[in-house]
Parts: sequence; C-alpha cells; structure tokens
Amino acid sequence: MNIINDPVFPKFIEYIADKARVKTSIAQRAIELLHDGATVPFIVRYRQQQIGGINSDAAYLLDRELGSFRAVVKTRNTRLDKLKKDGKCSEDVTRLFMSCFTMDELDEAYSVYKESTSTKVQRAKEIPGLEDIACGVVANTVSKVAPHQSDEYYECLGWLVADQVAHSEETVRLMRQPWITQSVQITCTEKKATGDKKGTDVGDTSNERMKYRDYFSFSKSVKYLSAHQVLAIRRGKDSAGALTVRFSIPDRDVQRFETSLRHAFGVPPSLAVSSEKHPLRRHHIVAACIADAVKRIISPMITRAAWREAIQRAEENAVQLFSSNLKSLLLTPPLRSVLTPPPSPLVVCGVDPGLKQGHKLVILDCSAEPRVLHREKFICFDSKQVELVADKLRTLCSKFSVSVLAVGNGVGRREAQLVCDAAVQDLPGVRSALVSEAGASVYSVSSLAQEEYPEEEVTYRGAISIALRLVDPLCEMVKVPPASLGIGMYQHDIKEKVLEKRLGAVLEEVVSEVGADVNTASEHILSYASGIGRAQAKAIVQHRVANGPFSSLEDLKSVRGIGKIAFQNSAGFLRILGGSEPLDGTIVHPEMYDCARSLLRAVCNNSNANVRSLLFSESLRRALESCNWSLLASSLREDVDQLRTIGRWLSDPIYSSTAHSDVRGIRGVPPQLLRRSIPPPGNFAVGDEVVGTVRNITSFGTFVDIGAEDDALLHKSKYGARAITGFVIGESVNVKILSIERAGKGQKIALTNADTTAVGSARNIDSSVSDGAASTGNKRDLQPVPADYKNSKRKRLKYSGT
Repeated sequence: MNIINDPVFPKFIEYIADKARVKTSIAQRAIELLHDGATVPFIVRYRQQQIGGINSDAAYLLDRELGSFRAVVKTRNTRLDKLKKDGKCSEDVTRLFMSCFTMDELDEAYSVYKESTSTKVQRAKEIPGLEDIACGVVANTVSKVAPHQSDEYYECLGWLVADQVAHSEETVRLMRQPWITQSVQITCTEKKATGDKKGTDVGDTSNERMKYRDYFSFSKSVKYLSAHQVLAIRRGKDSAGALTVRFSIPDRDVQRFETSLRHAFGVPPSLAVSSEKHPLRRHHIVAACIADAVKRIISPMITRAAWREAIQRAEENAVQLFSSNLKSLLLTPPLRSVLTPPPSPLVVCGVDPGLKQGHKLVILDCSAEPRVLHREKFICFDSKQVELVADKLRTLCSKFSVSVLAVGNGVGRREAQLVCDAAVQDLPGVRSALVSEAGASVYSVSSLAQEEYPEEEVTYRGAISIALRLVDPLCEMVKVPPASLGIGMYQHDIKEKVLEKRLGAVLEEVVSEVGADVNTASEHILSYASGIGRAQAKAIVQHRVANGPFSSLEDLKSVRGIGKIAFQNSAGFLRILGGSEPLDGTIVHPEMYDCARSLLRAVCNNSNANVRSLLFSESLRRALESCNWSLLASSLREDVDQLRTIGRWLSDPIYSSTAHSDVRGIRGVPPQLLRRSIPPPGNFAVGDEVVGTVRNITSFGTFVDIGAEDDALLHKSKYGARAITGFVIGESVNVKILSIERAGKGQKIALTNADTTAVGSARNIDSSVSDGAASTGNKRDLQPVPADYKNSKRKRLKYSGT
C-alpha cells in the first residue's frame, strides 16, 4: 500500500512529527525511508544526515506509527467504500474520516453512520414514518410534531432523536475535546466475595484480594492516574474480581456538555425543560432528548473512551519500561569480557536451586558450542550435609577446571549459596555469581530446549540455561517468552503480540548494536539482525553448513532470500572476522568501503597501506587526531561528517569486534563474580544495611534482590540521591531495610537507599571482591545530587540527562 500518495499523508506527517517531537521535514524523510523498506537500525546508523540525527527511540516510534497509519488507511478506505454502496458517503463524511489518524478516532467517526444495535431504536424504526419525523426534528426542518394518542409513539420518537443526537457528527466532535474526557472520575470499592454453593465466603482474606487493599476505598480523576494504578485497577477488577469500579462525570461538566450540544442543535441554552408529559415543539423535544442522550448514551461513551485512553497510556508506559529493562538486561556483558584473561577452555557450572527435588548441577564447556561435561543432583538440609556436598563440588570444580559457578536466584538459593561459598574457599581461581532464573523453567519445557538438548532431562535444562545466561545473556535470554523474563510491570496483562513485537524491536536494536558474526551466530540471533528474518537466518545457517564459513559479506548475496534491500539493511550489522575483506569485521557498511580505504590511505600517506593491520591501531588513532578534516574531505570529495564517522568506526575500540570483547563490555553492567555471597544468605531485620542487585524497574519503584525469597521494593520516594538518575538492571546498590511484612509464605520487604552513590558492579576480581565487598569501578555509576540542589538555580531547569 503506497500511503505516500494518500491525500492526508501531509497531515499525518505533521501529526506524527508533533508526537515524536521532531521537525516535520525530518519525520517525512524518515517515514519515506521506512516506507521504501529500510529498517530503523539502518537509517539511524547509515542515514543520519538525512534524518537529522534522531535517535533510535524516535525512529522506532515513527516506524510504529507508520504501521498503525497503514492499518487506519486500509480500514478507512474499506468503510468509505461500504458507505458509498449504502449511499451515505457525502463530502462531510469523507472530510470527517480523513481527519482520523488513529483507529479509535476512526471508530468514533464510523459510529455516526453504522446501523444502531439498540433494540429500542430498532423497534422505533418499525413505526411507519417515525424515523423521518425524528430526522426532521434533529435537522430543524420540523418545528412541531403532530399530536398522537399513543404514549409509545412519543417514547419511540424520543429514542430515535436521542440516538441520532448521540451519534451525530457534532457529538463526535465535542467528545474529542480534551476537557470532557479529562473530567471523568473513577471510584473503586472492595467487591464482596462471592460464596460457593454451600454459602460460605470464598477469598475474603486471600492474599490475592489483599493485594488490592489500597483500592478498596479509592477515588481519583482518571487523567491523574499513574500507569501502575490503571493496570492494578484493571487486574483487580477483571482478573482478581476484588474491585468494583464505577465512573462518573461531575455535574458541572455534564451541564457544560449539554449546553454545547444545545448550541450545536440550535436549542437556546436558557430554554427550560418542558413540564408537559409529551412536548410537541421541536426545541423542547430536542432539549429533553439531549438530556436523555447525555445521561443514557453519551456519558457511558465518554467514560469508556477516557478509561480506554488511560489503559492505552498505561500499557504504552508498561511496554516502554519492559523495553528499557530488557535492553539493559541484554546489554549485560558476556562472561568472556569480564574474565581477564579469559580461560581456555571456559568451563562454567550452573546450579538450579531446589528444596524437595534437590539442587540440579550441570558443568558446561562453553569454549565453542556448549557441551555438557557432568550433571548431578544434591540435597542438603544441615551443616554436615553442606560440608559433604561442598567437598564433592570442590572435587568436581578441580577435575573439570571450572572457572565460575552460576547460581540461580530461585527457591532454595540460600542453601545452594552456602554450598558454593564453602566450595570456592579453597579454590583461588573460582568465583560464583548469582543469576536471575526468571523464565528458565518455561524455557526448559519448550520445544526449542528439546531441540537444543534432546538428551538432557527437563530438570537439568534449567541449570544449563542459568549457566549460559552468565556466559552470554543476549544469546540465552532471547529464547525465553518475554512475559516470563521477570522484568517490567504487569507484563502478563499486556497482549502477547504487543510484547513480542516490542521484544523484536529491542532485540533488533541490541543485536544490531552488538553485531552478529555470520559464521558463528545461531539461527535465533541471526533472525533478529537488521533486515534478516527467520527464513533468511535459516538459509544462512544452511548455506554455512553446506558450503563452509563465509569468506566475505558479498557471499551473502548468493544466499536464497538475501536480495538487494535485505543486504543493504543487514550488511552493516553482520561481521566476518578473519575473512578475505578486513572491513567486514567493522561496522562500516559495504557501500562505504571505497571511502574508508581512501581515508586510510590518505591519513597514513601510503597508497598500499595494510588495512587489516591499521584497524583499531594506536597509529591510526594518532593519525586521525592530527589530520585536517576539512582539507581531507575536500581532497577526497567526501562529506566531512561522514569521514569523521568512518574514522571513528575504524579506530575507536568500542566498535571493535574481537573474540573477547564487544560493545556490551562498555555499555552494559557486568555481572558480579564473587568469592562469597553478597548479601550472605540468612535472616534479615529492620535497620540492616545490605548490598543488593537491581532485578526490575517499574514506574513506582525498583525491585532489589537482597537474598530473600522475594525481591524487596525500593520505592521511588526512597531513592534519595538517585531520585533523578534512577537505577540500571544488574547494578549493585547499598540499601537499608525499612520494614518487613509477612505475606503468605514469604515476606514483603521495603527498602531505602542507604548511600549517596550506588555501589558499582564488580568489573575486576580483586581483593576487595574476595572480601565480599563489591567494586565501585563501574563506569555507569552516577554522581549524587549536590547538597545545595534545592537552593540552586539549576533546580528550575528541566532535567535532560540520561
């Protein structure tokens, strides 16, 4: 569908530019590139000059709105064609439909002309001639209705007039006014527990119902509801059945809306409602029907629209939080970039904690394709058993040269941590790490796990997943359903298709930023590279198996499904290390290779310069720092900004794709590799200061893993010095326990930030880490707010940091 030539495309560009907060010309160029088949990562990296340097968030927003607009245009054309066949399509109708940019607006416009489903209205239409009289009353062509003996006649006339008023163009336009939807109030009360057949109450004191006790007596304007409140109320009403929700519009706003409708239909605002049982004059009939329509039809429509908008905003907020958390999670550096130097072979032991079924232990050789070396179960309930199991684990670690123990943070993690802590004390080269096991059980029973590890029992696949999450989080996390990752807010209430689509966008962005080695990346990872789908990824792997490793990116053109557009979108994000073309190992796009070679020859004053030896070398960096860019651009007849960008891509180590590092080592928060558990497993008391790991971030606070069975909540009001900057998933924080509340079999622990600066994650394994204290060398640590911030002029400036 070519929407570029659509009559409302210019207005759509203005609408989306305002929503994305970019210039109209930039939005139009970006939309045209996306419409022609370019992907977001491609235009953000390689078409920066054309799109004005907008970031990926704005570009993805434009891409989503483009997809939504395509759906709106398709539906709009279908409905207009239907109205034309029914003889209802006038210039006013077309103009109204052409003003719609969202599906909700289109539905409101279409409601004016589609047949009413009301049985009362349908019954009234069966009375001969009554519908024509009603149309005349509404259109002000009938000034007085002839008397009639039947009360039902007048009642049916009122139904018809009220229905036409409620679904008129004038009413639709008034309902689009922001003030009316913003006036809606919501009231929540506790829903009485239903009884079973024997008459007993069900769920009166259940933990599920008590989760919503904050809303048992709750009233607020819908426009002021925060995202988590909207989603909590919806779940409490629809899923848990714990809340009764009612909506209302203040009387002053109802009166204002009725006055506006009276003005729209030519009824004097000061006209009093007739005291007659069946008024005959047109003004009195319309005035009475407007009041009836507002109370019976329009007010529910307004409240439903306001609640629907609130849910849409809340879901978008939840999806954005999910995307942000997921990106932080996927950017966690792989184990090879944390261990310096990386051991060979890299052997990791994954431990899936459990109580009744015991702890599952798997030892993996992760040097290339993961290979299971050993698997075992162990149970320990007392100190004597802990010592015996620790001795056995210590023997296994020595036998297989284990470098790291990856311990899941599920039920039984305390007992597993005690064993691992005891085991590594006499093994100087071994460290342990606590790994989130959210979704590991879901993955272990999936068809993908069965395909990857057909010979392994389901109980051991969870331990394998835990170990591989530490080895390479990006490659392992993509296998887990998005709602099971344990990040975000009310993600189980979001449509799975919406989450999967946003998951795909985040994975595309992260994989494109990190890069994928064509000769080693899995089919799953390749499918998320820019411009590469599942079919193309499968074809690449099949070609690789049948013909051996690719020697250059140009060889991809011989793969089935990789056409001109697919190659353009993907080539800059795929890597071939050690191939025939050295530039294939960089992020320089093949369309820029000639320019890159010219740049290298010019800055090195050598027409026969060895490209492979120059890439990311100190000599190249010094040469680029001292060169005259304007003179160089003039001599090469290239754009100076493009030359600078290519020079940075060829010299800055952050863009290097070596065997033991990538951009995640700089952008992400590395995992903690410790000699003993932080915090030590045990009981907690109010006032204790502990070190925890950020596991999830929501709009109301941050969930921190402090070693309890459930993550503790650091409410946003307790962020302290981090109130502006917030936290990052995987980051270590010093926190203080404010309260401990029993909640069923577990505990609800409230925290406060105990330090003016966050404790950084352990980048290096040093003496401070071996003593149980986390290193503060994290580059992503943020400075605290100045003590005199409240009294400084800067407090009046809008914060724009990241």
